[in-house]
Parts: sequence; C-alpha cells; structure tokens
Amino acid sequence: MAPQIDNCHKPSALAVVGNQYIFALSNYSKSVQMLDISLKSPRWISTNMLVNRQRFGAGVINNCVYVVGGCNSTGFLSSAEAYDVTTRKWQMISGMSTYREGLGVGVLNNILYAVGGFYLGSVLETVECYNPTLDTWSRIASMYKRRLGASVIDLNGILYVIGGHNIKDTLRSVETYNPNEKIWTPVADMHQRRAFAGVFTFDGLLYVLGGKNTCGVLQSMEIYNPETNTWIMESLSGSDILLCDGVVVNKTPNFRANPWSDRYLF
Repeated sequence: MAPQIDNCHKPSALAVVGNQYIFALSNYSKSVQMLDISLKSPRWISTNMLVNRQRFGAGVINNCVYVVGGCNSTGFLSSAEAYDVTTRKWQMISGMSTYREGLGVGVLNNILYAVGGFYLGSVLETVECYNPTLDTWSRIASMYKRRLGASVIDLNGILYVIGGHNIKDTLRSVETYNPNEKIWTPVADMHQRRAFAGVFTFDGLLYVLGGKNTCGVLQSMEIYNPETNTWIMESLSGSDILLCDGVVVNKTPNFRANPWSDRYLF
C-alpha cells in the first residue's frame, strides 16, 4: 500500500509516468507530490510547480508531466510547464495562444492537446496542440461544442472529447478528432450528462466514471464501444466512485487529466 500523502492540500489530479512514478497535483497551490513505486519503501517527495495554478490541465508524454493553463490571483493563464522525471526538474515551456482554465488535456501520438476551457466569461470551442520536440503550439479545427470540464482521451488513434459544461447545460455529447483527416466528428451521446468525469480505455473500450451535473455527483459508469457506436451504463456503489477531483484512472502509462473545479457548481 502506498504511503499517505504528507501534504495538507487535497490532490486534484493524478498522473502516472512510465508505470513507475505517481504524481499528485494540487489544485490550490504549486504543490506536487511524487511517489516512486519501484522503491522498497516508497515515500512521497515534494516537487513544487514553478507557477501557482488552479483549474489547470495535465498530461503525460514519455518521461514528462505537462501542466497547462488554469488561473491564479493574477488572472487567467496561458503558460505551461513540464516536469522531467529524469532530471527531476520543472521548466517553463512555450505558452498557449489562448488563456484557458477548466480545460481538458489529452495526448495522442506524443502530441499534447488543450481542449476548450473558460476565458473572460466565455466557454471555448477552440483547440490547440503542443509538439514537445519543437516546443511549439498550433491551433487545430475547433470543436462543434463549447466545453469546459470535458474529459479527453485517445482510443485507437482517435482523440475523444467527452461531456463537459457550457455554463447553461452539462453535456451528454461526445466528439472525436482524427489527426490524419484533421476534422471533428460527433459520435453517440452518453446516457447521462456529465462534466469533470474520470476516463480510461481498456481492451478497445472507453470507460467514463462519475463526474458531476445539476443533480450532483454521479454514481454511474458508461462504457463506449467504437465498433457499434453505442454506450452502456452501469451503476457504481459509493465505495467505487473516484472523487479525487476528476482523477483519471488508466491502464496505460498515458494519463488523461481533468482537474476538478469547485467554481463550477452548476
């Protein structure tokens, strides 16, 4: 069993790097805790981010955890930073072209995607992607729907953007991005409206856990089959629900994070 995090701040996102390192990122400070599970006596080590961020997005490419956007006392953020487990250091990387908080982040083919979010009273439909080799961001086609708090994950070389919120409504809709065709395509809606949900893929299927809508925290899981373009829903007991603020559980090293925002109470 992993030791308890020795930090007073509630972790709001978890990231897994190389099936060896677990990162717990706080949503209310620079605080990040890292656990090396390969050690005989694992313990959490503090490694603070360079910028204080709330409602940021996070993702993993190879040996690096990327933290993107968010907001703090100075306002909305477009900046981004990365932690390399090899050097054990944070460094600033190129910033996005758009300020975003409550954004979704996904990784596809070692490219980081920043999806939607919120800026100056508007929910965004825009998307941009980061190439870590070139340290550059590029805008891609906008989504059909404006979304904050959407869950983002790749499945079979396709990027899925799931649910979210547009201030007026929580969304059931799902759309996909094909990087070869460079277009977005709507797929079947979920059964329930949900934002800030956990997501993972396993055995060719997409799993969406929990989340929140106007009724509160959801005690259900939905499973998507891309071959039939259909969803099935299953109930979860209270003990099964993951309420680590939008934590993403993934059977693969690639993490899909969508930190919880208690600002959006619907």
